[in-house]
Amino acid sequence: MAKVKFMPPLSQKTTKESFEIEADTLLELCLLLMEKFRLPGTLFFSAGGELSKDIVILVNRRNAHTLKGLETDLNQATEVLVMRYFVGG
Repeated sequence: MAKVKFMPPLSQKTTKESFEIEADTLLELCLLLMEKFRLPGTLFFSAGGELSKDIVILVNRRNAHTLKGLETDLNQATEVLVMRYFVGG
């Protein structure tokens, strides 16, 4: 089971900061999160079906965009951090 942690404001929307879930790939995880928490597909997916640039997903502290995107493999020891992409300073 992958351990998933949401950062605000997503943790407020899901009412959970962290939990464990069974998923083999990041794609499968995103689909499960959409179903479980009624999150919109546009949060995770671009119009072209790729991982959206509007979200940052860290898999074991590495950005999923620099790994295999939605095809990134997950296992029992995987830690996944999900947060919105913010611009500014």
